[in-house]
Amino acid sequence: MKLFIPFFILFFSFCNFKKEQNQNHPVSDRKETDMLLLKLYWFEGDVTIQRKNANVPVQTDLELEKDDLIKTGANGSAELLLGIDHHIKLGNHSEISVTNLLTTNGETTSSISLKSGKVLVIANADSQEEISILTPNTLANTKDSIVLAQIIPDNKKPKGTECDKNSCFTKLAVLNGKLHVKQVGNASDLLVEKKFQLTVGNESELSQNKILPLDRISQSDAKNMLAFHANEPVVEQLILQEYNSAQTFVKPQIVITNRNALNKKPLPPTQKIPKKPAAIKKPANQKKPVSKDIHRDRLKLEPNKKF
Repeated sequence: MKLFIPFFILFFSFCNFKKEQNQNHPVSDRKETDMLLLKLYWFEGDVTIQRKNANVPVQTDLELEKDDLIKTGANGSAELLLGIDHHIKLGNHSEISVTNLLTTNGETTSSISLKSGKVLVIANADSQEEISILTPNTLANTKDSIVLAQIIPDNKKPKGTECDKNSCFTKLAVLNGKLHVKQVGNASDLLVEKKFQLTVGNESELSQNKILPLDRISQSDAKNMLAFHANEPVVEQLILQEYNSAQTFVKPQIVITNRNALNKKPLPPTQKIPKKPAAIKKPANQKKPVSKDIHRDRLKLEPNKKF
């Protein structure tokens, strides 16, 4: 019996050690796979693809590999087909990479890492495949939404600073469906629904108050980004009409050139004085009529007579 006591002590000590080890270093239930169904089917302008620090010739219907960097320049744009029915569109000055993750239960999920610029992700609800959008600030998951993700550099930081959670903001605009958003290194999450947006910086915790209706910039970006060049329709016609018909109004600004003018009373409207009719001038060659003085003629004396 005495021999079993040290054995039990060693056994329980080992179990506690493994438990603490798992808590300090949690094992991820996902791992990367080499299988990636990603194709570039349309592009324009300045678009480059880097694979293992080497440029790949860009052409339509190009099959992309895991961890390929897709970049666009100042006038560049690109559209990609992910899997069978998911679509990705890059705006200008953007950079992304895409990988596939395999979970322990055999399901796959695609992870889109946005490094700069903006990207539109369309997750087809029929496939029920989860898509993750990873930025320096957030990790967003969806199965049925249209999401416009954008990285906004902090103007207070020096130009050219490498983007991370302390030097950039992430703006997530949900154009359709819903999006589950988590903060990097934080277990709490938020649910962002259709026609709402969330901007995340380096705050310690996500707040429900950060979820706001789409602003006019997001609505304008939606009009431009929802147009695709695929052979089959990508976005439902109802959604296209919904954002194409949305009008954004800009409040007019009042420009004051002289503040003292505000204290002056407005002058009454001036009344127009009617002009006198112009005098009719007589012709120059018309003679003046001679007036005869009748009384003076009567006072004239006859010849040879005096008073």
